[in-house]
Amino acid sequence: MIPCISFADTQADRQRAAMHQNIDKQIALLQKKKELLNSMTDRQIMNIANAARKRAIRNWQNNRVGYSPQITVLPTGTTMNTGRVNVNPSRTGVRISGIQPFFSRVVDPNRTFTFQQ
Repeated sequence: MIPCISFADTQADRQRAAMHQNIDKQIALLQKKKELLNSMTDRQIMNIANAARKRAIRNWQNNRVGYSPQITVLPTGTTMNTGRVNVNPSRTGVRISGIQPFFSRVVDPNRTFTFQQ
């Protein structure tokens, strides 16, 4: 009798082979990490751990809900933004494009935000 191999069996075999190949890559990566850690001093490992801890704390702080003051400088008075500035080759004239004047004033900067009304 001739054995019959179905398409599902060959597909499952390919998936199994890909999974084993992926596991082999992960094992090789872990072995490299182990060799790297074994070659490091305790001080270097501690510095890496502290940096990871600081990153974790910073990420946690950025994602939490609550009061987070945003401090910025508010320009007061008249300011002007311009686009491109062209100067004549003879330097007798200037052409300014995209002039945008901005007028602002700060009223009562002592008021602060509060949840209470």
